[in-house]
Amino acid sequence: MRLSQDKLSELIEKHTCVADDVSWNRFSSIPWQDLQPELLTAKERSAIAFVNLIEDHLPGYFTEYMQLFPINPDTPLEACMYNRELYHFLVRWAQEEDRHAHVLTNYQLRAGLMPLEQLQQELACEGRKQFTIKFTEPLQVFTYALLQEKATLLYYKQLHQVVREPVLKFILRLLVKDEARHFAFFSSIVGAHIEEFGEQAIPLIKVVLQDFKMPLHNTLTNYWRRAMITCEAVGGHQYAEASKALAKLIHRWADPAARLQASTMVDSTQKVHAV
Repeated sequence: MRLSQDKLSELIEKHTCVADDVSWNRFSSIPWQDLQPELLTAKERSAIAFVNLIEDHLPGYFTEYMQLFPINPDTPLEACMYNRELYHFLVRWAQEEDRHAHVLTNYQLRAGLMPLEQLQQELACEGRKQFTIKFTEPLQVFTYALLQEKATLLYYKQLHQVVREPVLKFILRLLVKDEARHFAFFSSIVGAHIEEFGEQAIPLIKVVLQDFKMPLHNTLTNYWRRAMITCEAVGGHQYAEASKALAKLIHRWADPAARLQASTMVDSTQKVHAV
């Protein structure tokens, strides 16, 4: 199940056109002079360290996507054409996610949350672990990314609302805008699949929704303990909103039969199994 080359190109061009006009500098755009780390709670400090590790795994994420959408002599020409088009989005997405990781690393260092050598070692130790999405069907890969981006967006919004430290608040506002664009892109591409393939798309989406867990849940040291503290920092994360966003997308694009399937699917999935 694959979108046409023309449709994929249209969606990527639309996203890139917006992204090219929206940028910020991870060094000069941040008001570091306003930093007040004493305003951070212990749980907020833990949350920043945790999301920094998640964001910093970008080499692993990008490697997995390039393996899922390869451009090499062993790949059929038509698939290479499709994957080359998708690469325009992936490389831009990777650059923006790397900026997120880097600015969070800089924040930890400037706020004195962790010594340089210790932070570098932890990022490298966790970053060398392999990441796999588990799915290979393009629609399922995009659905996974949609849920992950929406969950991340929701968390950054919640953290932005509760933190008092001004520089972190400023950074989170930037991250929210980037994650919102990423979510919008994956929504558009999943929506296009639903519009084109209708009822056939729903079972593929259902598998992802039922099995979904956030990246690194099975590799990051002390993931679940750290994730719990990260959620407590914002009073509990509403991950179910990610599945609701997917349901709204299906109802927007699908035909009546697919909408009925989607309603049953979301009702049976009480929440996204995330963190």
